[in-house]
Order: sequence, then C-alpha cells, then structure tokens
Amino acid sequence: MTHHIVIAGGGASGAIMAANLFRLGNGALRVTLVEASGEIGKGLAYATNNPSHLFNVRSGQLSAFSGKPDHFDRWLSVAYPALSRQGPFVPRAIYAEYLEAALRETAPVGKFRIIPQACIGLRELEHGVEVTLADGSALPAHFAIVATGYGG
Repeated sequence: MTHHIVIAGGGASGAIMAANLFRLGNGALRVTLVEASGEIGKGLAYATNNPSHLFNVRSGQLSAFSGKPDHFDRWLSVAYPALSRQGPFVPRAIYAEYLEAALRETAPVGKFRIIPQACIGLRELEHGVEVTLADGSALPAHFAIVATGYGG
C-alpha cells in the first residue's frame, strides 16, 4: 500500500523531511509539499539573494541527511566548485538550492508534487487527515506533517 503524506511548508524543514522520507522509505510513499511560494527549501531563512548573508555554521555541518555529513560539501563542490574552495561559510541562498536538489535526488519519479498554495486547515479523519488549501479545496492524505518553521 502506498501512503500519501502531505507536508505543510516547503522551507528547510519541509524539504529535509520529504527528502528523508524518500531516502529512508521503501518506495511506498507519495509526498505532496504544500508551499504558498511554490519554491522548495527557501522559507524565511534562505530566501535571501544577498551573497553577503553567510551561514554562521560550517558547510561540513549542513547535510540534509544524518549519516552522510559530507553530502552538502560534495554537492557544493560540484554545483559551486569555486565557492567550495573559498572556505566553510557559504551564502544562505545556496543552501536552498541544495535542499531542492537533495529532495529531487531522492524523490522517485511520480511520487512527489508541490502545490503552490497555503495550507489553511488540517483535520483528522477516521483513516487519515484532510488538508484544506487556500482555494478551499481539500487534500486527503494518510498523514500530515506541519513544517511551517519560524513564524508559521
């Protein structure tokens, strides 16, 4: 049986959760990310385009996957080789790109979608949950994860 999981919030927490669900799952998952902006991984923390907004954490500590501490550094060396040689503190906007890439790398074809709307409600049903979207439509799922982050 394929379980459908809806994640409300597509910032860092939602993207990391989805990527890990796919990485650790057995292929019997469908994930829908509900994110008003339609963008993956940005959220408030990583939506900046200012290159002087740097992480205050070394890049070697930013992997989306436990057990793979060098995952971000390896991605960085391929996607931004010059930047990866400049030092361990990288621009915050780069991390959003990494999170989207990590999610897309782990998501099986046809098992992931993003809905560019806000989640305005959530209710428990007898055999799952129902997520209410900003347009008033309802999205049924087996499980829901609230990953609205800071101020959400």
